[in-house]
Amino acid sequence: MKRLASGDLPLLAPIVTGNTKAAVAQAGGKSADLWMLAPDQIHYDALDNIRPLNIDRVRHLANLMLANGYDRKSPLGCFVRKVDGQDLIFVYAGQHRYHAAKLAIAEGADIQKLPVIIDAAKSVSRVALIIAGVNGNDGERLTPLELSAAVAELEREGLDAKAIAKSLCVTDQTLRDLRLLRQAPERVHEMVRRDEVAATLAIEQLRQHGPEKALANLEAALARAVEAGKPRATAKHVHAAEKPPAAPPRPPRAVARTVPKSAANHDSRPNGEASHSVPDRSNESDSECRPPPVRAQSITTARRLDSASETAPPNLLLRQVAEDGAFRFLSDSLRQRIARFLETNPQ
Repeated sequence: MKRLASGDLPLLAPIVTGNTKAAVAQAGGKSADLWMLAPDQIHYDALDNIRPLNIDRVRHLANLMLANGYDRKSPLGCFVRKVDGQDLIFVYAGQHRYHAAKLAIAEGADIQKLPVIIDAAKSVSRVALIIAGVNGNDGERLTPLELSAAVAELEREGLDAKAIAKSLCVTDQTLRDLRLLRQAPERVHEMVRRDEVAATLAIEQLRQHGPEKALANLEAALARAVEAGKPRATAKHVHAAEKPPAAPPRPPRAVARTVPKSAANHDSRPNGEASHSVPDRSNESDSECRPPPVRAQSITTARRLDSASETAPPNLLLRQVAEDGAFRFLSDSLRQRIARFLETNPQ
């Protein structure tokens, strides 16, 4: 019977238990707590095992059995199921050892009997098989995907989160994370199954961004990892994929060139042309460079001269300006020019 995806699991029929002694007697076994049964009298149903069969592990165990025989200290866990009126023994714990023993026998190993422990009928149920399958795989722990499928089956059997957490010894947060992983897009399951991304990284992205954005981030991270020659994406690749592209570099700022003082007054023009240099006033104080404030007296004098300019001759006006204290801020050179003009033009 084909195993369906965890989200599509039907509710399986309850197990109808059979008579242990009758089944063992029919199989030719010996009565004891540890039964010894021929391998061909033990039956197998993949739905009774929560872990998919790993052919490589079967091959490895078969090689060990070919070299050393079957280790009787590792019995198979079985129960009796009624099938078409017959009491048949089914293995549910130790499926890899069971298939490895049959493979080793087919290749020449002398294995006559397999040790079997059969559960009492009253303890057998679908829930008990799932819980035993999870807790009995501590030697080779279930992957998060396998564990999420087991939790889904327990939910379908009617167990609530509290009962599942207690039975599997996990936290409520673990169950929430497993549910996120189980409900993720199939492409995320595929990447986790192929070990292209860790289940913990996938769960983190699903928790932060939801299924669609998480899938986009994980695919982008895997692409970056492949470009770097890595087969597996890590959180570093995810963060690099989430980082926005770098802004283009700014053009260099134009820096005004400062002409040295010695060069500013130096005549560098060809053919002896005169250069019009600006006098260096860097050492002058602000009071020397700043013109004196215009007082009210200067404004009054200027208005008086402006009203008299219509009738008075220019030399008289210039004489009044030169002699008026309100215009003492005029430069010495300008005062000298006014004095020479008045000397040559007394009237």
